[in-house]
Amino acid sequence: MDVDEELLTNKRACEPDIDDREPEEPRGDKQFECTQEGCDKTFRRKNTMMKHIEAVHSGIKQFACSDPNYDKTFSQKANMLKHAEAVHGGIKKFECTDPDCDKTFSGKANMLQHAEAVHGGIKKFECTDPDCDKTFSQKPNMLKHIETVHGGIKKFKCTDPDCDKTFSQKANMLRHIEAVHGGIKEFECSNPYCKQRFYQKVHMQQHLSAVHYGIKGVECTEPGCEQKFSTKQGMQQHLKAVHVGLKDIECTDPECDHMFSIRASMQRHYQRWHTIEGQQKKSRKQDRVRQVLESAYAVDSECHVRYKGGCVPDPDNPTSSALELTTMFSALPT
Repeated sequence: MDVDEELLTNKRACEPDIDDREPEEPRGDKQFECTQEGCDKTFRRKNTMMKHIEAVHSGIKQFACSDPNYDKTFSQKANMLKHAEAVHGGIKKFECTDPDCDKTFSGKANMLQHAEAVHGGIKKFECTDPDCDKTFSQKPNMLKHIETVHGGIKKFKCTDPDCDKTFSQKANMLRHIEAVHGGIKEFECSNPYCKQRFYQKVHMQQHLSAVHYGIKGVECTEPGCEQKFSTKQGMQQHLKAVHVGLKDIECTDPECDHMFSIRASMQRHYQRWHTIEGQQKKSRKQDRVRQVLESAYAVDSECHVRYKGGCVPDPDNPTSSALELTTMFSALPT
């Protein structure tokens, strides 16, 4: 078998079966309306409309991604293969038409949806929750948002025994483990003087916008507060911690009764006070304080403590200055 014939054979092996392809619809009016209430999709062929109902409204997606670490399913084999090519194979042939955007996509329709939503600002699907103003370019994304944010349904729990974070998608949970517990943060801030790294590009861009460009467009909703934030989430965390004063996050150390408003604050506290690394860092800092004090104060057998500028009263006869100095030294580790 020559090279060309082998390539053709491999190409055919990777193509979806004819029966799995969505049938080509003839040109003409779309006379078949989706029978699902609230859906305004129309189709040229009845069987295409039935496939749409099965996949979108009934949730029947029988083709699972072949990657064992990915839980995505598809209604058609062709879509599953396209996903595998784009996500796991990294083949994304359609570049965004915006000259300042480097995003690429596996399908032209996805690229056009991105351009419409991100660069055109057109997001037609509003969240149905009356207190939420989020909008989406695709209905499935809006429904997923309602399920996870307002319904609180997050089925995938972090596998780290000390972490109680949950996620709506397995892929997000795996990214979290890689970044937070594995320390893998592949996106470095594009500012040449900043070494901050992030596990998602969007977080790096938010940091760049807020920290280096000073763009903070989200105002605190508390009357009289002039604080501004780069993200709505940051504003909500500020509102909870500062104005509401709600501390509902417990320290994960069973012997610690500290409470926090923000999970990141609890994690910093835990790292500093309840880990060996944190204790060692604190001890090194106290050693530096001791060195500074010992360079300023010298021990004298007659006076006990002698300051460089003159003698301080005997600490055994506590005056305010001597007592303060004694307390300072006694607080240091021995």
